Amino acid sequence: MPKRAEWQGKILFIETSEERPEPASYRLMLAHLKAYGIFDQVAAIVAGKPQDEQYYNDYKQILRDETAAWNLPLLFNVNIGHAYPRTALPYGAEAVLDCSQQTLTSTEPFFS
Repeated sequence: MPKRAEWQGKILFIETSEERPEPASYRLMLAHLKAYGIFDQVAAIVAGKPQDEQYYNDYKQILRDETAAWNLPLLFNVNIGHAYPRTALPYGAEAVLDCSQQTLTSTEPFFS
C-alpha cells in the first residue's frame, strides 16, 4: 500500500471484481481504507461497475455512508476493472472528474 502522502490529490479507483463481495464485506474493505487515512488524502473516488451490477445499490449507499464525512466527489458504475465492458485507465495520468456530467477525462496523452 502506498504511503498516505502519495494519495494526496489523487482520484481513487475502486471496484469489486468478479468476486462480488457481500455488502458487509464491502463496508469492511472501505473501513480499512478509512482507517489507513486514504479518504483524508484523495480528491475524489470513482467506483467501478459491479459485475452484473450485483449489489450496485448496496455498494453505492455504503460508499456514500463511509465517505460522507469527507464530502468527496463520487462517480459510480464506471466501466473500469473486471466488469464488462472494460475500459483501460492510464494510471498516473492527469485527469478531470466532472460528476455533474458523469465524465472522467484524461487531460494528457495515454502514450508518449
